[in-house]
This record gives sequence, structure tokens and C-alpha cells, in this order.
Amino acid sequence: MSPTRKRETVQRIRKEFEVSERRACRGLGFRRSTLRYKRRVRADEPQLRNRILELVRQRPRFGYRRIAQLLRAEGFRTSNKRVHRIWRQEGLKVPKKTKKKRALGHGVNACHRHRATHVNHVWSWDFVFDRTESGQTLKWFVIVDEFTRRCITLDVSRGFKSADIIDRLSELFVMYGMPEHIRSDNGPEFIAKGIRQWLGKLGVQTLYIEPGNPWENGITESFNSRLSVLDGFSRYIVHQELRETMKEQDVELVIARGTEKHPGVKPRIISDNGPQFIAKDFREFVREYGLTHVRTSPYYPQSNGKLERWHGSLKSECIRPGCPATKEEAEKRIANYVHYYNTVRLHSAIGYITPADCLAGLSEEICNERDRKLEAARQLRQERRVAAKQVA
Repeated sequence: MSPTRKRETVQRIRKEFEVSERRACRGLGFRRSTLRYKRRVRADEPQLRNRILELVRQRPRFGYRRIAQLLRAEGFRTSNKRVHRIWRQEGLKVPKKTKKKRALGHGVNACHRHRATHVNHVWSWDFVFDRTESGQTLKWFVIVDEFTRRCITLDVSRGFKSADIIDRLSELFVMYGMPEHIRSDNGPEFIAKGIRQWLGKLGVQTLYIEPGNPWENGITESFNSRLSVLDGFSRYIVHQELRETMKEQDVELVIARGTEKHPGVKPRIISDNGPQFIAKDFREFVREYGLTHVRTSPYYPQSNGKLERWHGSLKSECIRPGCPATKEEAEKRIANYVHYYNTVRLHSAIGYITPADCLAGLSEEICNERDRKLEAARQLRQERRVAAKQVA
């Protein structure tokens, strides 16, 4: 029990039973000196508290440990415990992320169980939601051919009804031919009676995935493209590009631009099993450049966790706090965040230093300087305690 809780408990006992402080402490086993102790507030406490609140407003996803590192980098003499105490007093809290289910779905209609074997065998459709800068809802209607990964259509509107979907599908069937199956989740637009009856008359079978398992419709879930190249040791973002499509030629261009920034380096590339990375042209590109390509286990994104962690930080700290109105604005915002991530943001996995410093080989020097400052602060506190005892 903390000293504050002890004081509150003794005060409540004295009020309820009308006993003295001495008797209440004897019954609870508390020392009376604990109740009469008054914490000494340091002179820089208000300034430190205000700076903590400013940093939290700027970076709401940062915890107290990373905030403490930023404060020490700015010159404040403070420990993690002191920052944590102020953190709790102000009621600060980093919102918890909702963890995704890692278990593989068991639906018989999942994309890894009912695979497409030829063109127009299986189409996948889904909706993507977002908002404009004014807060109005946008809804994208996406259809992808699972065998070729070709985007059949990408329509945007304020809303789609079953009649709108039927009209659009009629046009697409005329343009591209009729698929044998259409895979989707259990959204109200897809399970509407009118759509199921209309598709049944045409002989198109519907494959509804298991509720709560979006990865079973993984083809459309991974359609929107953003490619990043990250150095696994330093967490430095070597290169990144935002594109409307990401084919094997685009991947080759992005990797080539990344390697140009570090001439003579032959890195090992780790990726998932996306169609761009298993394409024959990409394998020839890797062989020509003398690179090594390693693909992670299917349906196991944790195997490439460093890059997935970067994408999570990009979403939570850059994209979601402000909605870009155009693609150009999104590119500019992401470029600014990449510069901040590489040169300013302290990375907890590499000892709370920036990826740029880690890439430059300054990790040991920075850690030694921190240890020197901590030791100097400990000696200063010890000298103050000795001086205070001599005065007393």
C-alpha cells in the first residue's frame, strides 16, 4: 500500500470510529511518521509537468518511458519513476490497441482453402471505408480477380445499395465475363436477398467467409498498396513509396531506388508471399542484382514483424490522426513522417535511440554518454543528502 493510500485509510478510520491518530495507526500497523510526511516538490516540477503534457499532446502513442527519454534528451534531470508518477497523477494513458486474431480461419470458403485456379474462377469483393477532410463518409467498392490479382473495379460513393451493386455487376459481367464464384464477407450488401437471387439465376455461386475472419478474404484485404524498405538492424526506413498499384515492376523499381542510396550493399530481402514477390520477373531481378530473397511463412505476418511494426506506427501516428484529402498530400505527409521516424523518433527496440544514429554506428557512444549522465546525477543526489545531514 502506498503512503498516500495509508494516509487516506487512517483518515477514513478516524472519521468513522472517532479515534485518535495514535490509536488508528496502532490498529492498522502504520507508522505515524508516514502520515505526517510532506513530499518536497522540486523547483522544476511545474516546468517538467507542463513539458510532459506538451509531448503527450504531440505524440499520443508514446508511453512514459519514451517520454522520459525525450525529456532527458532535452536536458531534464529526471528518471522513469518520476515521469511515471506525474503520468499517473495526470491520468495519462496510452490507448490499447485491439489485437487481431492470429488463429487461422476455419471457414470452408476461405481464400486459402477454396483457391482460384484460372481466370474468372473466383472474384473477391469488399468495401473500404474512409472519411473526407470535412468528416463525410466515403465507401469504396472493390472487386479483384483472385487468379490474376487484377482489379476489376474500384468505385467510390457515399453509399451502395443492393440495386447499385447489381447494376455494376451487370456491366462488369458484360465487360469481363461471368465468374464461377464470388467471395465476400457477411456484409448486409452481400447477403441481401435480391443479390443472392440474381446471382443464383445467373449460376454464380457465392462464397461467404466465416464471420469475424477477414483474412479469409485476404486478396481484397491486401489490395491497397504501400511498399516500404526497412533496415532490420537499425530500423532505418531506407525507401518507401505510395502507389495506386504495386506490381512486380513497381517492386523492382522501389528496391532499385533503395539500393542506390547505399552503393555496394547486398542486403537480404525479407517479404511475404505476395504475387509481386513470387513473380518470375522479380526472381530474375533479385538474381541479377546479387541480392538474397527470403519469403516468410504464409499467413504468418509475425515472421516479418519489424516491417509490420513500422506500418503500424505509420498508421497510428501519421495517417489516422489526420485524413489526407489527396494522394499528393498523403505522400507529403508520409515523407515528413519518415524523416521524423529516422532522425528524431526514439525507437525502444534499439535502446531508445534514433534509427539514423544506429545506422551510423553511434549506439555504443550514446549509451555510454547516458550512463555517464546517470552516474553524475546519482553522485549529485548523494552529495546533497550528505550536505543535508551535516546541516541537520
